[in-house]
Formats: sequence, structure tokens, C-alpha cells
Amino acid sequence: MTLFRQAGTGQAFMTNPTSCAPATTRITAGFQQDSPKTGTATFTPTGCTTTPFSPALEFGADPAGADSPTSASVTVSLPFNRNAGARAQSQPRRAVVALPEGFELAPTIGSAGDLAGCSDAAFAKTSPAPSTCPAAAQIGTVRFSSPLIAEPLTGRVFLAEPAPGEPLIRAFILAEQSGAADALRIKLEGDVTVNESTGQVTTVLDDIPPLPFTTFTLAFRGGQHAAFTSPRACGEYRGGATFTPHSGGPDATPTGAVTIAGDCPDPNAFGPSASVSASPTQAGADAVVTTLLERPDRQARLSSMRVSLPPGLLGRVASVPQCDVGSARAGACPETTRVGTVTAAAGAGPAPLSVQGPVYLTESLDGSFAGLSIVVPAKVGPLDLGNSVTLAKLFVRGSDQGLDVVVDEVPLRLKGIALSIRSLRLALDRPGFTFNATNCAVMPVRATFGSDLGGAASSDSTYQATGCEGLPFAPKIEATLTGSRREVDENGHPGLTAVVSQSAGEANTSSVAVTLPVGVAADPSRLRRACPLAQFEGGTCPAESVIGTATAVTPVLSSPLTGRVVFVLVPGSALPQLRLLLRGQLPIDLLGKVAIGTGNRLVNEFAGIPDVPLSRFELKLGPGAASPLLNARDLCASNPRITAAFRAHSGASSNRTITPTVLGCSPKATVRVSSLRRGRPALRLRVDGAGNKVTKTRLKLPKGLVLDTRRARRLVRVSAVGLPKGTRARVRVFRTRIDVTFPRGGATRVNVLLRRNALRAGTTLRRRAKPRLQFRLDISQPRVKVRKTTLRIRPVRSV
Repeated sequence: MTLFRQAGTGQAFMTNPTSCAPATTRITAGFQQDSPKTGTATFTPTGCTTTPFSPALEFGADPAGADSPTSASVTVSLPFNRNAGARAQSQPRRAVVALPEGFELAPTIGSAGDLAGCSDAAFAKTSPAPSTCPAAAQIGTVRFSSPLIAEPLTGRVFLAEPAPGEPLIRAFILAEQSGAADALRIKLEGDVTVNESTGQVTTVLDDIPPLPFTTFTLAFRGGQHAAFTSPRACGEYRGGATFTPHSGGPDATPTGAVTIAGDCPDPNAFGPSASVSASPTQAGADAVVTTLLERPDRQARLSSMRVSLPPGLLGRVASVPQCDVGSARAGACPETTRVGTVTAAAGAGPAPLSVQGPVYLTESLDGSFAGLSIVVPAKVGPLDLGNSVTLAKLFVRGSDQGLDVVVDEVPLRLKGIALSIRSLRLALDRPGFTFNATNCAVMPVRATFGSDLGGAASSDSTYQATGCEGLPFAPKIEATLTGSRREVDENGHPGLTAVVSQSAGEANTSSVAVTLPVGVAADPSRLRRACPLAQFEGGTCPAESVIGTATAVTPVLSSPLTGRVVFVLVPGSALPQLRLLLRGQLPIDLLGKVAIGTGNRLVNEFAGIPDVPLSRFELKLGPGAASPLLNARDLCASNPRITAAFRAHSGASSNRTITPTVLGCSPKATVRVSSLRRGRPALRLRVDGAGNKVTKTRLKLPKGLVLDTRRARRLVRVSAVGLPKGTRARVRVFRTRIDVTFPRGGATRVNVLLRRNALRAGTTLRRRAKPRLQFRLDISQPRVKVRKTTLRIRPVRSV
């Protein structure tokens, strides 16, 4: 039953409840000498099914235009007929209000940094006492007009602090009279849900008290930290509600509309930009590399992107553990895999929300050689929406070996709330991870973008390293001509192993031209093994066109790149070319141009080497049937020379001339004898294995020269080059010979010193003015076809 405080002639003073549940009237009376007495009476109203219920709905907003921070309001009104005999409207018991689609919760509501939540205890929903919610929790206002009171009730709307077992987003509504000690106070709790796909916001109010009202207005704050963002295009937008009456009658489903007009930008406009910078800019130096992506306000949302970084701007992937794909997708990578920091700005208007999160290095994603997991914590005031995870794939361009950072799907919503990314600043700041190019030219940075409305855009900027002139550049080259004695002899077909190495901190090599020794040429009879270019490009080259292998070691990757060397016949080229197909964590293809240089020497030039640090590069061309080379002279007797001309990405150059090791030649040895005429000579034996390992030497002494075996064991000294670590020579001494054995692997060079008093010379030998000594030396080399070589050598000095 409702009592109206103001009644006039012909107007109802009281109305029955609009619910047909039993209604109880309670009366308490007090007397002067007795305790108060209470009495009750119950009656049950009838005719609820015919109780009128026709609520109306109205939406309002005051945006600066489309796609802007905006206030939003909902007004529910019920007609009230004061005429005698008229039936009152039922009051709503439950309200489900859906704002017009297009009005979305704004992440900028918390960007001021002062948004708080009101706890259930502070709101005290079931208590008649005033609420003590903090002012920072207020997100709107409320106005309640009732025929029971002369002045409308006004109040505030608070954001509820998340609580266990409750919806993430709730609103506390407080409307109260002001000034009176026993003020009328209404407290309501609303649950807010957000459609995961559309972002439409729906608020549910349950257990609304049966208090008659004519209008109820709920308004959310506006301004740059507004609770909502207006739709992205101008026009009319409709919302609706479902009201359940206390009477038990059918629900009412009114609708309402709001019109967005005024400032109406093109919602399909799309012009994001990208830039890349490094600090410091010193070429080749470790640097923090920052990629900045920006989207102008009130434009289509970013949904995908590809940023093509300049060649040489790389990261040492091998230096960081990689997060597994499952953890990367969940945003749960371990800290050991972190390589950077992302700063994201989200939301419409002049004050977007700025949040910061980690960036992790991941395993391969869908064919990329590595990836990035970009994690942005979405926390708006007291609301923790979890993490927004963006996965980026890292691909290597085949044209210049630069990196492409590809994001196929930029998250548009998180738990239904539009992210509206305005900018992403991605800083790869792990010490020692990223480093600058060693090329100081101005290089382009190209970015392409896709929008959520199907649009596309591109952006161009530049990157430039500095200080290239100060970079050292001193590459080293070692070479070995390989094969049996027959293959390194005149008209033989030797193999070639060339190793190029560089120290850390040098400029990276852009090209190298290697000139082979005089007399080493391409064998015309073997040119037919070259694969025609069309077959090579189709991947159908015959096995005989593969003439070697190549291996590249770079600190960028955790494992070497390896591949085949293919002999390819290119139209317009007099000689076949070499194609190197290096494969591993990333692909690198190199072209070796073969030409005839000065003095008819064979020149092989590799140009277009990417700006990637290569600590070691090895090229092997097999000897014998696989070799494309032909000797015009005996390599063992010709003292061959190889020259290499290097050029760096920094512009520096370096030239080297080396004497290659020739394998397959006969070993060489010298003997030096001193103090022979004194009768106690010293002896030094030097053995050069000619590039092959020596596992044993046996030196037989000439007539008239014998070993003092007792002393010799103390006076013999053996040193060797190329021995495995921890290996020692085993020496056996006899009267007329000395054996030196290397049990593990052997040595490339051997020195045996017999100090004075280890040998004794006979009288006849000492008296000769020019003694004719002849030693016999047996050398064992198990890795060559001739396993034992016997040399008859005369001493260099014998006086």
C-alpha cells in the first residue's frame, strides 16, 4: 500500500500494492504507563494481472561527435494518473537495460589514475545508514522522482570494487534526500555485462523496491575520462530494455534511440604510421631498438601489420632462451625469455590510457624462425581484465636478409571492451640482444597495415646508423688445397677448403673476391656437370652439379647454417657460377661469380653478402671426381699463393695474400747436427707433415753415430703442433734409432731435440773434414694413401 503525502480534491490519498502477495500492515502504539504494543493485519490484493505497466525508455548522450569520449544516460519513466478511481502503474522488480550498440565502455575511464572502487562494506547495500564510498569511485549520477516526495532524490553511481563470486563489473547506485536526519535513501546494485563480439553494454538491476516513481535517470560521466565512447559513425542508434513488474504481469520491452551528429569523421579513414630508432646509433654497437606504431584518433582500428626492418638491424636470438608457443599464447612466458618492453596507449580522445608490459622471445610461430609475445596488462582502475597478448612472427627476407615483423591479428577487444589501440612503442631493451647495422647509409623502413573495417595503409620512414668509419675491419682467410698426391700434382683435380673468420665488433663483410693460385683453373671438360639455371630454379638439378658444401656460423643464431654448393650455368656467363644454399634457422642464398682475372688466374667473387656478423664461414669443394678445378702445375713444388679482397658494409676494404696448405704432398724433414767434432754432438729433427697428421717418426742414425741410451732418455725433448689437448708423445730410445709416437690423432709438425751428451760420435767420423752423414726417417701418416714415407736426409749442419 502506498501513502501519498500530498493529496487534493478528487485525488487518491492511498493506493494498494501492485503485487498480489499477502500484504501485512503493522501498527505499534505506546501508552504512558505500559510498554508499546504491536498489532498486525494481513490482506491479499487481487487483480494483479490487469495492473497497468507501461514504462518508457529514453537514452541520452552529449558527445563531441562520433568516436569520442561521451556521457551516456538512461531514463525510465512511468505514467502516473492522480484522478480518483485510476489504477496506479506497477513498479518494476527487475530491469535489464541494453545501451544502443556502438556505445562502448572506454578504457580511458581509468587513465586519470584516480579511479577507485567502492567495497561492498562501504556501500552497505542492506543498511539504512549512509554509504561511505570514496569520491574516486564515482562514475555517474542518479535522479529519482516519486509522487511520494516533493523534491526528487539525487545521488551518485559508484564503480564497485571486484569481489569474489561477483561479476567483474558492478555499479552501486545511491539516491537519497538531503538535509533530513531520517532521509529517504535508496540503494541498488547493478551487474554490468559486455558482449564479447560487439561491445554492447547491458546492465541488470534485481530486487528493485516497490517504490512508486515517475522518472528514474542514470547518467554516466563524460569528459576526456568518460565512461563510454560514442559510436564510430554518426546516425541514430537504438537500445532497449526488459522490465519485469512486481505485479507478476508480462514483461515490458520498450526501446529508445539516441542520435549522434555534429563532428562526423569518416569511420573508414585509416592512416597509421611506423618508425624505427636505435640508441645509441653507433654502427655495429649493441642498442635499444624501438619500433613505434601510431594510429590517429577517430580512425579505423588496427587489425594486422607488417614492419620491414632495415638489413643489419638484428638480434642475437642464440643468446636468449625461447618461450614455448603454448606459454606465449597464454602470456605466461618465463622472465628468462624477456627481451623488451611494450608501452601501449588505448582509447579515444585526448587522454588515452597508457599501460606497459613485457615482450618475450618465442619459438617459431607458423613457419617463422622466431617470434615475439607482446603482453599488455589491461588494468583500468580497480578492474583487472587480464592480459592482452599479441603474437608477432619474425621472418627473414630473402632479398637482403632483413627482418620482417608480422602480426596477423591485433587484438580488438578484451572481455568485450574495445582496446582501440592508439600507439604501440616496442623497445627491445635486453642488454646485448639487439645491435645496429654496420652500414651507415640511409635505409628505408616500410610498414603495411590492415584495419578492422577491411582497409589497408602503408607507411615509410628511415633508419641510419652512424660512425661506420670507426669500425675495424680485418677479416682473416685460411685455405687448404686437398687431395691425394695425384690430385695436387700437375693435371690433378684438387679440392679447396677456404675458411673466412672475423672477430666480434668488426664491420660485416659485404663481398669477397678470392683469386686462386697460378695454374689452378676451371676444368673445361667438367663444365657439363653445371646445372642449367631453369633446372636450378625448379629444384631439379642432378646430383653431379653439387660440388661442395658451405657452413656459416653467426652469433645471431644458436646453430650453424649449412648447405650445398651447386654448379649453375647462367645464360650470358662464360663460366658456370656457384650457388650456395645455406639453411637452418633462417635461409641465406649466396651467388659466387666465377671469372678469369689478371694473369689468367681464376677469381671467385661472392657479392651481396648480408649485413650479418659471420664469425666463421667455410667453403669446401671436394677433390677428385667432384672437383671443378684442374692443376696446370704441381702444387707441392710451386709455392702457391691465394689472394682475397674483402669489402665491408661500412665501406672499408681489406686485402690478404696467404700461402695455402697443400694436403697430399710428401712430408718434409730437416736434421741439424752441431758439435760433431767434439764427440758429443747435439741433434735437432724437424718434421712437417705437409698438412697431414704425423702419428709416428722413426729416425735411424748413420754409421759412426750412436745414442747413449741411459743419458738420451733424460736429454731428449719433443714438441709438436696440432696435438689434441692433453696428448703427450711417447719416446723410445735405442742405440741407433729413436721412435716418437703420438697415440691420439697425431701432430702436423714435430720437433725432436737431442741435447749434448745424448749422442756419441766415433773417432773416424770426428776426424773427417766434411763428414757425409745420411739419416733415414720413416714417417707414418694414416690419413693419407701413402701410410709410411721413408726419407734419406743429410744434416743442414754437421760441424
